[in-house]
Amino acid sequence: MSTSDEDARTTSVSFSIGPGDEIRHVNDDAVVAYDDALEAVGTGGVNHFIDPKRLVGFRSGGPSVWSVATVPTQAGTLYLTYGFGEALDPARAGCDFELSVLVPGPPAIWPALLLRALCRYMLGSGRALEIGQSMPFPDAITRFFAPPHERGNYPDTRMSGAVFAVDPRIPTIATAHGVVHVRRALGVFADELELMELWSPAGFVDTFASRDPQLVTDIGRRSAAEDAMVVARIEEGSRQHGSGVGALAVPGIAWSSDDDGLKVTFPGGPHATRIHRMVRARLAFGRHLLVHDVDPQRPDAVVFEPADALAFRNDGDTLVVSIPADHPLFDTFAQVGDGPSVRWTFE
Repeated sequence: MSTSDEDARTTSVSFSIGPGDEIRHVNDDAVVAYDDALEAVGTGGVNHFIDPKRLVGFRSGGPSVWSVATVPTQAGTLYLTYGFGEALDPARAGCDFELSVLVPGPPAIWPALLLRALCRYMLGSGRALEIGQSMPFPDAITRFFAPPHERGNYPDTRMSGAVFAVDPRIPTIATAHGVVHVRRALGVFADELELMELWSPAGFVDTFASRDPQLVTDIGRRSAAEDAMVVARIEEGSRQHGSGVGALAVPGIAWSSDDDGLKVTFPGGPHATRIHRMVRARLAFGRHLLVHDVDPQRPDAVVFEPADALAFRNDGDTLVVSIPADHPLFDTFAQVGDGPSVRWTFE
């Protein structure tokens, strides 16, 4: 139930709980511990975005977490999930973390929906969003979670991804049910995602934190990829340590092998540039690189693995190219320029 003070209207939400539905149980003392942790770093009281269906477990149609709470800080509003981990929700056995995001200004609904969407992704996929990992979204960070016809209700931004780090304000929360680790989601732009490929998402976060130790997701900021200092630090990290990112998604990957020989197609333009620089940042350090299509319906992929001589083999839909890191074939990615594609043909 929610009440508007402006016009004194009350809106009621009702739903049914069936006999087979999973009821969500929470540890009330953990809720208190979470609230206390937020209040300790805030400049005001803790408030909750509450979905009435939070009484129902996720598998029975309830929200991905019991609540998303907020607290004001000097840098903006800090948002924290309640109930992704087992300390608060016993049904989440084995999970010891929650997610947070820090956004300038007073509380808004989109950061809470963002965190719920990230938790829903983890629950649905079975894959955890680890510290040091990045994730692209199909639309703006402020609206990708909404149906297309509702996205206009949320602010727009070119920020379309996130990287995950230890929360600098609340790294852990002590509860009677164990220590909870808090993973901060930091919103990033597409060109920042590409930049961090050269080194690692963790290296990008460390560089970003030198400018903003609070790791604020400010959708109005300039991209760090436009900052010469940041770019220089990422490139230096790449030269010294190579890239820790083992996969690259670009459009237009295709290959075929028949009586006429082997044909391999890569995209040209900036995508070819990305492939070229990632090859140098991976193979020279003894690491392979998987290049696959951005469209999951196109299964063709190419793996480059470091070797002393050029050789090919296929592994299902994946072409494995064993190749020296300095092989002249890689020059074709630099030579294509704005051309539409790079084509390799071997008889």
